[in-house]
Amino acid sequence: MISSDACISSNSGCDSASSELLAILDLPDDNSLISSASAPASPLPHHLPQTQQPQQQQLNTDSAATQAVEICAVCSDTASGVHYGVPACEGCKGFFRRVVVSGYAGAPCGHSEAPLAISPATRNACQWCRLKKCCAVNMGRRRSKLGRRSKRCDSAAATAKSTGRIEAAGIGDQQLLAYLVQARHDFETIRIKRSCYRRVDKAAAAAAANPPPPPLIPSTLPPSPLP
Repeated sequence: MISSDACISSNSGCDSASSELLAILDLPDDNSLISSASAPASPLPHHLPQTQQPQQQQLNTDSAATQAVEICAVCSDTASGVHYGVPACEGCKGFFRRVVVSGYAGAPCGHSEAPLAISPATRNACQWCRLKKCCAVNMGRRRSKLGRRSKRCDSAAATAKSTGRIEAAGIGDQQLLAYLVQARHDFETIRIKRSCYRRVDKAAAAAAANPPPPPLIPSTLPPSPLP
């Protein structure tokens, strides 16, 4: 348990720390999303990244994250891929996604002197320290697609590539010529059908636009009154 002397109970300090963290996460600064209970406040470390990074530094970070995907940058667990711009495990990815979706950054903890070391065993002990570690490794909502490639896309592309090579290797000249002739025949058949439909449509439109004139002599005459 953390003693009350190690915690800072100032409301202004809590609001300042939460606002600063929300600015780093690019979330709206809404007091209703932040717990305003009597939670201790802790100042954020000075090594947290700024919201605006130089472009070259961001590119270097992205390339390094793509190369080292095996270890989670937050808790050093086995990473499942690049999530929010950094290699992360499923637990840290889900934790950061919940913070981004809900907009709730949590309440500052009492680890102001020495932040809690985030590991697979301690990552659920303190959400505030875990969120600070996510920011320290440059996790971001706008970087969710950087360095990410779907495994389904990779497998589908590899299967299509190998299948295409096998089919291309087994096709002979006569088969290719027959395929081209059949494709040309199908194309001409479709073109002729479409041209016939267009002629019928034009004839019907012309007949509707120019109806025939009425006959000069009525076809049925009234009976004569004379015997």
